[in-house]
Order: sequence, then structure tokens, then C-alpha cells
Amino acid sequence: MPNFTIRFTTEQGARLEREAEAFGVTRGSYVKSRLFGSDYRPRRKPRRDHEELARLVGQLGKIGGNVNQIAKRLNSQSAPPPVDFIRDMTQAREALMAIRDDVQNALGVSVSMEDGQ
Repeated sequence: MPNFTIRFTTEQGARLEREAEAFGVTRGSYVKSRLFGSDYRPRRKPRRDHEELARLVGQLGKIGGNVNQIAKRLNSQSAPPPVDFIRDMTQAREALMAIRDDVQNALGVSVSMEDGQ
């Protein structure tokens, strides 16, 4: 698909930005919808809160990975970890998974049934 570059004055660019924002779409989607009318269905720009929730899902995944690395290291040692440590790590992992599921539900994303996903 060919790409096009269009130059706008500062005022035109500001207007394009305002109108696209008002319709909740990207600038490119707004221009396409104006050019092609009903033949084009614009893609909605993600709401800011959805962007933040998606970022949080990624951060939760990183934390969950760190918890799994800690568990792997402990399992490779000859002495078993203290029982209270295992309990605390299990509770932390379950809390992270519950938060992840809540965020994914808020985003309308299907929740994976696999642990650690």
C-alpha cells in the first residue's frame, strides 16, 4: 500500500489534530474518512485510560516473570525455602494474576487460562 506525505500549515495541522481528537480517531483515520466517506471505516484511537491499562498489563507480566525467576532459583538450592516465604510468594503471585485479570477485563481482552500469561 503506498504511503503519502501531506504538508499542512501550522493552523491546518492544529485543526486536523482537533477534529481527529473530537472524533476519537487518529489523524490518518480522520483524513481517510473525509476522503473516502462511507467507503472507509475509521479505526478508533485507544482511549488514554486503555493505553495506561495496557501498559500496566505489561508491567504485571514483568513482575510475574521476576517472581517465577525467584521461585526457580529457590527450587535449585539444596535447602528448601522457609514455609512462610513460599506462602508469601504464592499469595503475591495470585494477587498479580488477579490484578492482571481485572485489567484485562477492563480492557475487554480475553483472559488467558494459562498461569503467567
